[in-house]
Amino acid sequence: MFVQVADAPTYMEPREPVVALVVDGDALVYPRAILMWHKIVNDTADGVPVTVTFCPLCNIGITFLRTVGDQELTFGTSGMLRNSDLVMWDRQTQSFWEQITCEALAGDFAADETVLAQLPSSIMAWETFVSAYPDGQLLEREVNEYGSPVRPYDSPPYAGYDNVDQQAFLFRCGLMIIWSPLQEC
Repeated sequence: MFVQVADAPTYMEPREPVVALVVDGDALVYPRAILMWHKIVNDTADGVPVTVTFCPLCNIGITFLRTVGDQELTFGTSGMLRNSDLVMWDRQTQSFWEQITCEALAGDFAADETVLAQLPSSIMAWETFVSAYPDGQLLEREVNEYGSPVRPYDSPPYAGYDNVDQQAFLFRCGLMIIWSPLQEC
């Protein structure tokens, strides 16, 4: 459920990272805290079927059209990784898709080497989005019948993974790193 930026809940901190998407003037924002837990949001922006994805292990948000030809797809998480990246699946054909490349890995669409069309989106601070899009809309946290969040959205689901003093999970390269992959610029 979305709310207007002006009606945003108080839990939205100014520096909270969000994934911002603008389609034909329709400005939508998806808090990283929600995406960390759910990873995929199938949505519609200005009548266009879109999917907003986030891989907590990569700290990458990718947004794409969820149509291939005239077929509208609905995506879910497969529970699998490829190169430490989220592998999604579509419920219509059960094809597997890599999040970062948007390419079909297995299933009906893999034979044709289908790649989903990416949409421009970016990770930014909540306050930056509010300044740029005061009429935008915010995806709210999912709550139960008592009004309590269904997930501990203020705590990352992968304990210790966001520790910048520790080598990233499954990252075994001997590269010189100026910034940790988990740090934000």
